[in-house]
Amino acid sequence: MQIKTNDGTYSVGSNGKTNTALGLGIAGLATALLGGNILGGGIAPNMGQNTPDGRFVTKAELDMSMQLQAKDLELAKCSSALALKESESYTDKKLVEVYANMETQINRVSDRMEADRRAQEQINAQQMAYNAAANANIDVLKSQVASLASVTKVYIPSANICQSNCCGCNS
Repeated sequence: MQIKTNDGTYSVGSNGKTNTALGLGIAGLATALLGGNILGGGIAPNMGQNTPDGRFVTKAELDMSMQLQAKDLELAKCSSALALKESESYTDKKLVEVYANMETQINRVSDRMEADRRAQEQINAQQMAYNAAANANIDVLKSQVASLASVTKVYIPSANICQSNCCGCNS
């Protein structure tokens, strides 16, 4: 069959020939992919019904295989659940250890703080005693200065000290 186009004339097969060729090509490809043995050839000539991997299975065998897969899935679920429980238990044990360690360290720090507080109280008590003694000494000195000031005013008049009127005093 001839087809005329803008680019030129092309020769193509008829519809019947094309469908026949396409059908045979599909059938050959399907047979080759499924491991068929047409006339002893094919892509995989050893994959026939004579080998254990190439035979068809019965419904009972398929059901048994599916049951085994279901059991394997159950075992995998149980195994993962057990592993999860074990990891949670391990994590709990480690958390208890960490808590105990932290509690020990906190108690040590608390004991040190208490000892420092007691030492500071002793230092404060000593300082209060020193402050009280210093204040008492200051009070004694103040009273001595006051008594000396009163002695000079009462007993020694300035005219007796300066009689020559040298420093501008009125004697």
